[in-house]
Amino acid sequence: NWHAKTFKGLKKLLYNLFFPFLLFVECSASLYQVEWVVDGDTIRLKNGWSIRYLLINTPELGEVFSLEAMQKNRELTEDQWVRLEFDVQKMDAYGRYLAFVFSKHKMVNQVLVEEGFAHLLIIPPNRKYESLLLEAQRKAQEEKKGIWSTEEYSTLLHISSFRANPEGDESEDPNREYVRIVNITSHPLSLKGFQVKDSQGNTYTFGDISLPPGYSVLLYSGVGEDQQDPKEQLRVYWNSPQPIWDNEGDVCSIYDSEGNLITRKVYEP
Repeated sequence: NWHAKTFKGLKKLLYNLFFPFLLFVECSASLYQVEWVVDGDTIRLKNGWSIRYLLINTPELGEVFSLEAMQKNRELTEDQWVRLEFDVQKMDAYGRYLAFVFSKHKMVNQVLVEEGFAHLLIIPPNRKYESLLLEAQRKAQEEKKGIWSTEEYSTLLHISSFRANPEGDESEDPNREYVRIVNITSHPLSLKGFQVKDSQGNTYTFGDISLPPGYSVLLYSGVGEDQQDPKEQLRVYWNSPQPIWDNEGDVCSIYDSEGNLITRKVYEP
């Protein structure tokens, strides 16, 4: 009986001594130190990982508010210990981890949207925090913060990617070319009758496709079968046997069903 009590007391003592240390190790293992900030929505960790923020997109370097977005990202994360939260798909095609990033109990993705440095970019199957971020974007739009104070973002759609001159030979596979078009409003948008044109007048006309707020559609130049289920990435095809976009320079223009210019993006080599 004495031995049992002694063992029980020793066990309790060891637990009290080492549990806080084990808890610290476990918590520290889920934290990662940021080495440097790549741009407004990407960071590099000291372990070598590149992290692309989920569900948001900041202006590319050289575009309006790109430097402000990058500076805000620095304020929130550079040299800080951050927590990562993943969704269904953990990596992208470029080998970057896709995550919600938390620094000092704040979700960095959310702060960037709240302050008008980012717009929603929801790419299924990752949808976690969709409602939270959509509400943050609505408020930033109403208050005309950051990008929402500019003419470029005072519209229905935004061209977030214009892959006019991809790696490889697009003459062998025109689907190497694509345009990513994002609904930056706070409501679903019917694209029926909308048109995409290049500088030579080549035209693609959308069929009956609805784009939820924050979601995007990929328009590929080549031949393929359209994918219009919003549970997956929306994809449509120009069905051209040859590349559409000029590698020497081109302009992607989007018009609504009445022929009004919505937005355009310039490609310069």
